[in-house]
Amino acid sequence: MRVPHFVGMHALQVLPLAGLVFGRRLRKQPLLAAHLTRILGYGYLGLTLATLLQALRGQPVLTPDAFTWAMGLSVLAACGIAAAFVLARNFNRSAVEQRIRTASA
Repeated sequence: MRVPHFVGMHALQVLPLAGLVFGRRLRKQPLLAAHLTRILGYGYLGLTLATLLQALRGQPVLTPDAFTWAMGLSVLAACGIAAAFVLARNFNRSAVEQRIRTASA
């Protein structure tokens, strides 16, 4: 149970730091920064749950089985898809706003 505890406790440090970095990098788009931080939080939750299930099944950390790999990769894929969706939606919204600005000028 040490590994899930370790991962969960470090989420308390990584998530505020990531929110700060996203907020500064995306200063003009605070909603995008909040969405990306939330996606990272869900990813950390998935990673914590995957390590918890691995610990409850009595598996060593360094030699996961196929089920554990599948859990980890599914969390990674879900977060990647969610981030791509958020970024694409933001890109489309920015393009529409740019067209509106140029049409009204």
